Amino acid sequence: MLRGAPLMAWVLRRLGATVGENVHCAHAVEFSGPLDLLSIEDDVAIQTGAYLSMSRWVGEELHIGPVHLESGCKIGMRAGIANDVTVGRGSWITPLTPILDDVGAEEMWEGAPARFVGGCTELKRTANHCRYALPFWFLGTLNTLMQVFLEFWLLVAPTASVTWFASTFLPAGDTAGANEYFQITPLQEIVWQMGLYAFVTTWVTIFLISVVGCLFVRFTRASPGLYPSHGLNGALLLYRVKKMDQIQRLWTWSIIGQYLRALAGVRFSRVGASECDVMLNLVPELASADPQVFWSHGCFTNMLDQGAEHLKLRQLDMPANSFFSNNCVAEYGHFPTNFLLGVSTPANDIQFRRQMRSRLGESITVAGNPPVKFGSADFEAENEGRALPSLPLFLARVSLNDV
Repeated sequence: MLRGAPLMAWVLRRLGATVGENVHCAHAVEFSGPLDLLSIEDDVAIQTGAYLSMSRWVGEELHIGPVHLESGCKIGMRAGIANDVTVGRGSWITPLTPILDDVGAEEMWEGAPARFVGGCTELKRTANHCRYALPFWFLGTLNTLMQVFLEFWLLVAPTASVTWFASTFLPAGDTAGANEYFQITPLQEIVWQMGLYAFVTTWVTIFLISVVGCLFVRFTRASPGLYPSHGLNGALLLYRVKKMDQIQRLWTWSIIGQYLRALAGVRFSRVGASECDVMLNLVPELASADPQVFWSHGCFTNMLDQGAEHLKLRQLDMPANSFFSNNCVAEYGHFPTNFLLGVSTPANDIQFRRQMRSRLGESITVAGNPPVKFGSADFEAENEGRALPSLPLFLARVSLNDV
């Protein structure tokens, strides 16, 4: 599916929402209630997984009301905006923050329940860095054409190649002998051959598409910094993130999935020594993982921070014995060793940062929003005494999850 800020804004307008100029709405934003009650002004950014609710159940009553996002505000990952709420100009709603009341101008809110924690002022030098020499409509058109071109070579061409190549092995591949084949061949043999053909073709196609996609992501790597939201570099970066999310959803925590992540550019100190499930919005070349790192299904990272004017790309370092739970937001930075990030908990290295690289740190458990630090038991001796999985168990996992 093609993605882009102008396309998303056009779709929302067709569905009844009032949408201003330069609105960046991520593809995974969830809307609840009538969209004609949604009003979004200019220069608004709504990040992945945010929830805009124009209707909600309170007991046995259904409450319906407008949601108004004023110009320049930013709604973070997995944040929620309830009905009858106005988010003020230039405000920032941090990840996983539910907003039930109006927010003033240039305010920052975080936590659950949400609370005002300070002011929010956008730096002028970032706006000066992200100037455009071409009009937005032209850049949007180039973005759409680029996605069509890439989708053809990364999806359509590999699929057609596998289908054409596999068709040569079908007994009834030629048209002349097809009728005779179906007349003289037993039904169960036809079902077996067609089923085997469908299975092999589907698996090989998925694998080939994943490998080609990972190679594309690897050879179009980006560096940390600021990228204009409407530029081709920013559009390519968002497309690469979308591709990586698709590949992760296909292979989840399988062994092949670990090697595909390494092929895409994730820096594993030991490939296969970690359990990696779906981490959304991952930029592989700037992510590193040591042994015994676990990503739960459906966790998020904000290493690519999307704004209305620019994208901020930062590193994510996950050291040994790290655990990232479901629906958490590991924003960016160098996290400490022996670190457990709880369910629906946001964190970055401003709050929790690695202190030493020469040895492992103390065990830390972080949970809640805002995150609260808890003590944790030391499992190092138990982990050292645990036997490695046997070869039959490894082969059983491969056969169940990779084939």
